[in-house]
Amino acid sequence: MYIRSKSRTLKSGAQADTFSLVESHRVNGMSKQRTLLNLGQDFSIPKAQWRTLSRLVMEGLRGYETLPLEDEALRTASQTIIQRLKGKGYDIHDPRDDRDAILTGEIHHTDTRTVGGERVALRALHLLGFAEILRALKLNQDQLHWATALVVGRMLSPGSELQTHQWMSERSSILELLRAKRPSERSLYDVGDLLYQHRKSIMDGLFGNTRELLGFGETIVFYDLTNSVPRKCMEVSQ
Repeated sequence: MYIRSKSRTLKSGAQADTFSLVESHRVNGMSKQRTLLNLGQDFSIPKAQWRTLSRLVMEGLRGYETLPLEDEALRTASQTIIQRLKGKGYDIHDPRDDRDAILTGEIHHTDTRTVGGERVALRALHLLGFAEILRALKLNQDQLHWATALVVGRMLSPGSELQTHQWMSERSSILELLRAKRPSERSLYDVGDLLYQHRKSIMDGLFGNTRELLGFGETIVFYDLTNSVPRKCMEVSQ
C-alpha cells in the first residue's frame, strides 16, 4: 500500500496533481496495481511523510493502536483514510492475488528448538572460564561439550540426566551451538559423575573467576535464627 501522485492538464491549460492510495497485487504471476481511494487534489501531507502515513493506515486496519508520539496531522489523515476504506468494505486480511493466502489465525511448526536461553547461559559460562576449568581437569573435548550442555540443562530445564538428555535431543539447540555430537544416556551419566567428583575444584575455579570478573571481596555473614523458629517447632522441642 502506497500513495501515488499523477499530474494532469486542466481545460484551462494549468497543471494539477491528483493523489490516490494504491495497492500492489499479483495476477497470473504479473505484478499489478489497483487504486483503493482517490485522495483528491487537496491532499496536503508532504511527500516525505507518505510512507509513514501508509504504515499508519495498514496498522490501523490491522487493529494496532497509534502511538501518541505520531504527528497529529498524520494520525488524523490515517483515521480518515481508514474510515473511508472500511466504508467501502475493504478488509486488509482478504487474499489479494493468486498466491496462497496467509492464514493469520494458524501456526504450524515442526522440530522447533529453543536458542535464546542457551546463548545467554553459554556466554555466562564463557565469561567465567568454565571450559578452561574443565580442560585443567583433563576432560576431553566430547566430555567438555557434554559437561557444558549438562550444566546449561540444569540452568534452563532442571531435571535428571535422563530428562536433560531428552531436553538436549528434542527441545534445545545446545548441541548445535556447541557443535557437539549427541551423547548417549550412559555418557551423560558418566560426565555427571566427573563433575561431581571434581566439584570442589570446579566451584573454587568458578568462585575465583567470578570474584575477579566482578571485583568483589569475600565477606562472612552470620545469621542469628533463634527468633525465626516457628512456635510449634519450639513447643515440640520442649
